[in-house]
Amino acid sequence: MKRKILIIIFGLLSLIILNTKHSHATSYSADELYNLARNQDHSSSALELYIKGYNQFSADKRFVEGINSSSESLLRWARDQHQNEDYLTAIDRYKLILSAPKVDDLLVRKTEIKLSYAENGNRIPSINTLINMASQEAHSSNRISIYTKAYYLYNNDKRISDGLNKSANSLIEWAFGEHAKGNFETALSRYELILSTPLIEASTQDSLIEIRRYAINNQLTADMIVSRIKKHSTSSEKINEALKGHKQYPNDNRFIEVIDSSSRSLLKWATGKHQEQEYDIAQDRYELILSASQIDKSLVKETEIKLAYAKSQRRIPTSSTLMNQASLESHSSKKIEIFTEGYYLFPNDPRFKTELNNSAENLLVWATNQHQANKFDVAVDRYDLILSVPSLKYPIRKEVQIKNQYANVRERIPSAINLLSLASNEPHSSSRIKILNKGLYLYPEDHRFIVNINNSVESLLRWATDQHQTNDFDTAIDRYNLISEISVLDDLISKQVELKLSYANKQIKLPSENDILRRGRNENHSSKKIEILTEGYYLYPNSSRIYEELNQSADSLLNWAITQHQNRNFKTAIDRYELILETPQIKASTKDRVRNYLNLAKEKKTIIIPTSVVNGRVQNYSYRQMQQDIEKLEKMYPDLIQTKIIGTSVDRRNIYAIKLGNGKKEVFFNASFHAREHMTTNVLMKMIDDYALSYVNQSNYHGYNTKRILDEVSIWFVPMVNPDGVMLVQEGANSARNPSRVISINGGSRNFDSWKANIRGIDLNRQFPYKWSNVRSNDPGRPAFGYHKGVAPLTEPEARAVYNFTNRHNFKAALAYHSSGEVIFTRYGYDNHTRPATLGVSRITGYEPINLQHSQSGGGFTDWFVSNKRQIGMTMEISPYVPNRPVPLANWNKIWDENKTVGLYIANYVRNNR
Repeated sequence: MKRKILIIIFGLLSLIILNTKHSHATSYSADELYNLARNQDHSSSALELYIKGYNQFSADKRFVEGINSSSESLLRWARDQHQNEDYLTAIDRYKLILSAPKVDDLLVRKTEIKLSYAENGNRIPSINTLINMASQEAHSSNRISIYTKAYYLYNNDKRISDGLNKSANSLIEWAFGEHAKGNFETALSRYELILSTPLIEASTQDSLIEIRRYAINNQLTADMIVSRIKKHSTSSEKINEALKGHKQYPNDNRFIEVIDSSSRSLLKWATGKHQEQEYDIAQDRYELILSASQIDKSLVKETEIKLAYAKSQRRIPTSSTLMNQASLESHSSKKIEIFTEGYYLFPNDPRFKTELNNSAENLLVWATNQHQANKFDVAVDRYDLILSVPSLKYPIRKEVQIKNQYANVRERIPSAINLLSLASNEPHSSSRIKILNKGLYLYPEDHRFIVNINNSVESLLRWATDQHQTNDFDTAIDRYNLISEISVLDDLISKQVELKLSYANKQIKLPSENDILRRGRNENHSSKKIEILTEGYYLYPNSSRIYEELNQSADSLLNWAITQHQNRNFKTAIDRYELILETPQIKASTKDRVRNYLNLAKEKKTIIIPTSVVNGRVQNYSYRQMQQDIEKLEKMYPDLIQTKIIGTSVDRRNIYAIKLGNGKKEVFFNASFHAREHMTTNVLMKMIDDYALSYVNQSNYHGYNTKRILDEVSIWFVPMVNPDGVMLVQEGANSARNPSRVISINGGSRNFDSWKANIRGIDLNRQFPYKWSNVRSNDPGRPAFGYHKGVAPLTEPEARAVYNFTNRHNFKAALAYHSSGEVIFTRYGYDNHTRPATLGVSRITGYEPINLQHSQSGGGFTDWFVSNKRQIGMTMEISPYVPNRPVPLANWNKIWDENKTVGLYIANYVRNNR
């Protein structure tokens, strides 16, 4: 302790000697004084010399720098003394620092905080101590105070900045609440505290400075008022609060919305009180609603009507009461008055709107008669009444306005002939149109006005466009507006005028056709291209170049949209599909595809892209493969292909009929009556596949317009009449339900290559009624691999299925496909078309026609069809002759090349000749 006292005494004596020395010394120059200060061993001595230097040479920045550097050094030394509990020394040095001029604000604040601790005889707390103290504080203001001290004492710790901002946000929330309650001084003091706090985020400071301005002016923010409105429970309170908010913030639509919704709610409540005969309460609320000038006009009218009833102590009448009152009135004027009340009181009752317009029309007839009788004042009075009718139809309003103009200048209404004559004598299109437009409303049934208007519009539009392109925008705008007011404008002209008017309003000339095409080509996105080219179409509707590029862009956009669709981005795809459908001049075929895809996208289904399905070049095209291909084709072409099951075979396999096309006329192709002749199924299935793909692609199929043909003629195919027999030939006895039975019929052999019959050994092409009893050739008289006609016609389910199916339709032609021999069997004697149609097929295939007209045998499908239906019928024998076995695959290419167009040829023949 003695040592500490001696040190203090020595220090004081040194300062006294130094001050005495300096006071008696000669005055120093700035450099001398600066160097003297720099060479001091003690920070306090240096600081005093820097202070002296600054007082003598204030413009010399070196002394300011010296003051701050020596103060920092002295502060560190004083802090050490402080922490060693040498409070007097620390206090002395802290005060010396605070007495110095030009000390940095941060340094001053640090020194002040440390001085307060020293003066209270307390050591400086650690950072952890301060953070713990702050965390235990309940009030945000106190936490901020502690964190602020911590910042100045230990300013590099992230915990301090986090604690300050968290506490500031908490205090802001509390201060906002006080502000919203109208406690402006309390809120302002907290705003000031937060704004003086270090490390507060800039965004928080910026918003707080703005809100502080409201507190200074004793105002609430718009958000605060909206928040206060939400806390009110009654509509009246909400309206009053919202009116104040609207007055202070007229551009904030939230207050108008509150006023409107609360007024409607209050009106409903007040109406209930009104009908309970509490008229004073209702009147008070009605008047409150009407004090809000921002509410909808229809709401004002409804409230005014109800207020009038409340003032006269009357309940509001029902809609039926008003309708009855009106029905008792003989004058249209009085009816209008009653119906107007009903229109506003019962806005959801369509009768009032209808009757208002009916009464207006009746009154218009009467007023027109008064007008033409030179009673102009009476006419004007009734015209004005009609024009006050709510929801008045536009044609009526326009007619009344025109007649009112004549009546106001005490002129009678001119006749249709007079107006047409006046218009014809006008040299200018604009003047003609004005006259004709009047005539259109005065004489809407006279089509001469429509014809003359459209002729004049085209002329005026051309003239206005010329003015536009010479930069006479005002004239162009005037004429465009005149044209746009015409109610009978063609849609194309209407769009054209709208577009040209938009350019003229911007004082911009119309782009040329080349400008539009160039802009479209420079645009990378198809959607934007379409927008540009659509504009081009309206400006240049006859441009073939714009038409082509518009469709190319639509195709490009469609492809992109399909990709989005297939990636299940349905919303994006729908948006682009709708854009294409809205675009003018897009090909109908494209729009048809788009509509189909749009429906799929709306159902969240992907597109099945048409592709080739059937592989006809296989030796054994099985029943199962046929089923799979039918299912794929039906899904791929839902609007083109329809499948029916027309019966079942002996072994319960389905017999399928496939309809291709949408025409009313129908033709019929069948195949595989005989089991070993199953390549005929390949031919028919391949026809279905190729024709359908050609249809949707809208391509010609080897010279035939597939879409045109199939839109007028439908082709029905039964590609496998005998599925059990086909499977037996292809897969053997195990394909049958009773393998031992078919082996027995086959003479014990497991080789079924020569099998023709159905699974029971009955030849299906000997099962039809025509001359069945005469069929004897090669018939073994019992079930066999072929040729057995059975015990009677149509005993077999496969034959009955084809027979019944044919009878249910009015087929104009039927072709049964068999093999082999490259011939065409038919009978010419039953109709006038079989011979020319057969000769046509012969020219296509190269097959020889054989007329069986005089044959006494029968039992075949074609025999029965031509004789019974008296329509075109043929039996096609494909392939060079192959004895008693299936046609080999090697013959396929030749067979298909010969037969691929036969289906379309027959359908087209029927389209043109039947």
